[in-house]
Amino acid sequence: MKSSKLIFVACVLVFAVSAFGQKVSPEDVQIKRTVQRLVAAQTAFDQNELEAILAPDFVEISPRGEVDDRAKVIAFYSPEAKAKSGTAPIVVDVSEETVRNHGTFAIATIKLTYTMKLPDGQSAARVLRGSYVVRYLNGSWKLSSAQYTPMPPPQPPKSVN
Repeated sequence: MKSSKLIFVACVLVFAVSAFGQKVSPEDVQIKRTVQRLVAAQTAFDQNELEAILAPDFVEISPRGEVDDRAKVIAFYSPEAKAKSGTAPIVVDVSEETVRNHGTFAIATIKLTYTMKLPDGQSAARVLRGSYVVRYLNGSWKLSSAQYTPMPPPQPPKSVN
């Protein structure tokens, strides 16, 4: 009887510690939401949303290694650019989100999987890793920088001869 009580108490403690370790702070939720807003604004070519969430000194390093300031990034998502991008929808899956919160700034990383239709009707996926510096400015989280690194497609297993 004593051992079953001890096992019960041990299980409760394990679950309590596990649940406590999985809590996400409200600030971390806001930071993740800010990065998700960026992804949504880019996908929708929403310049107004970009204006709202990019810090005045924002800088982006593109997947090609180009360094773009805030004005260039916002200009890239113009209505004309949206019209040139075609009508095929691009679906973006955000996964593997992490946040390292340091009070008034944070570093967030995510995995972005872009799936699009090609002119021949086939689907293609491109995967990037995004790294972001987010700062708390004037009462809200703003993006100060973004860097995108292409992830190569998975390689097929090598055959053993």
